[in-house]
Amino acid sequence: YCVHAGAGDFSLGSSVTIPAGTTLPTDGSHCVAVSGTEDTLLEGDEAFGARISGTDQSAVVSVGASDTATVTITDNDAGEVEVAAASVGITEGGAAGSVCVVLTGTTGSPTELANALAVSVTSVLNAEAAGDFSLGSSVTIAAGTTLPTDGSHCVAVSGTEDTLLEGDEAFGARISGTDQTVVVSVGASDTTTITITDNEAGEVEVAAASVGITESGAAGSVCVVLTGTTGSPTELANALAVSVTSVLNAEA
Repeated sequence: YCVHAGAGDFSLGSSVTIPAGTTLPTDGSHCVAVSGTEDTLLEGDEAFGARISGTDQSAVVSVGASDTATVTITDNDAGEVEVAAASVGITEGGAAGSVCVVLTGTTGSPTELANALAVSVTSVLNAEAAGDFSLGSSVTIAAGTTLPTDGSHCVAVSGTEDTLLEGDEAFGARISGTDQTVVVSVGASDTTTITITDNEAGEVEVAAASVGITESGAAGSVCVVLTGTTGSPTELANALAVSVTSVLNAEA
């Protein structure tokens, strides 16, 4: 990642003198100084050209085709981006939540972001959560933003409404990278765990209040019925084990 250097980002000498009597071709030791100007901007590497614009003996010394040196200023500031919160909760079919990021300076104590930064966010799925949410893919931190940022740069996340009785689900939203990888890395806290609270519920009851069996006779059955009680679920998403225990009386 490299941008064009501004006029205030460097100092460049304006003239070099080659003394009379110098043997030709010269040895490349006649130079002007160039230096980068210190600042507190998180800006990445910058480049500009230093061009020979002419000589004071243009009648006999012209400027050749190789007239420009590209000068790259390596930024001595760096930063990293991390998630603002380790966990976020949303409700299926409810209001959207936010996965937010924080940009901080890690090297050189930068105080301002020079150029807009795009931060990519991807989902880290488990089998249950696939297809059950919507997650934004990128957040932009504007140029000129003060560092460290305040955690207000976010992507939206929401749970998709369905009619499954499935229970709460969880997945991860991970920072996968930035568009300025040279100066902004992804920190260790790169993932927010998102829990989707299911808005359906059900209950299980016995199918019959009484069952009769005969001692040493054929087995009978105690059956259960599962119904939806909240959110009108129409399907059970995952296998359900129902425990049955005996309630003894003194005779049995």
